[in-house]
Amino acid sequence: MKKYSCFFAFIVVLFFISGCGFSTSESTDLVSGARTVGDGLECNDIVMEINGIPEKRKVFEYGEKLDLIFNDFDGFELKNGKHFPILSALILRDGKDTALFSENLLDNYQEGTDLNPLQLNAFFLLSFPYQNGEKYELQIVIKDAIGTGIFRYTQPFTIRRNDLLSVKTEGYSYSNVYLWNMSKETSVFSGVMDMKDQYAIMLEGLRSELRIGETVYPILSVELMDAEGVIVLADNNLLIHYEDSGVLYEDVFLEKLPITLSFNEGEVSNPCSLKLTLYEPGSSRKMEVNGEIVLK
Repeated sequence: MKKYSCFFAFIVVLFFISGCGFSTSESTDLVSGARTVGDGLECNDIVMEINGIPEKRKVFEYGEKLDLIFNDFDGFELKNGKHFPILSALILRDGKDTALFSENLLDNYQEGTDLNPLQLNAFFLLSFPYQNGEKYELQIVIKDAIGTGIFRYTQPFTIRRNDLLSVKTEGYSYSNVYLWNMSKETSVFSGVMDMKDQYAIMLEGLRSELRIGETVYPILSVELMDAEGVIVLADNNLLIHYEDSGVLYEDVFLEKLPITLSFNEGEVSNPCSLKLTLYEPGSSRKMEVNGEIVLK
């Protein structure tokens, strides 16, 4: 009789453990490092897309677009045939500083959604500082607004420089230099540019010595030449309006200095060489940006 009681106790404990496992689940993706914890909510499929392409990693280039697609949930309560999800997002820098926070990325679902299976999307433009080896963590919390279920997604990541363009400087420092597709609102990484789109070379955080309030006379030139030496576009001084009168240092430098590029469609011999030069006559300050571009 005593042995029977012990066996019965073992069965009770086993059922208790199994019951807890049904409502709470944890998993880790070894490639991306993403961790998920479901408590009453379970997501059956998570897709990571980087610049629109399904891919998993945890090191991103500055300006890349990260899309997370959460497919097919179990555990949401229904009201009038609708789900009522809430999705909050937090990005922490070095474990303490808030780089981004959104209380609910699903404001359009406040009245519920009848999507079945339920799919939730969240995307992020990863334009965060990286110069000091910063480490980031994306925390997504998905809740049931009319129930108690919670699903957590945590993604560690780091950012590195977008190396499409090479930069040489003397007397200037900068935070970022990259090529931006203004038409599609995304950074360029492959060097392939559609001639139908409009682009900008973004110079961010330009600095020299402290020169606030100083009148400067910068010259900014840009040239794009194809493989046969034909000039596709060129401008000897995009800041020609300031050539005689000058401009306050802080009105040109500091935040962002975009140099827009647009093309007339036609035949070019690829690859093309892009060159941008910024300098101040009479000083040793100079910046040169170079890159290889394919126009299509």
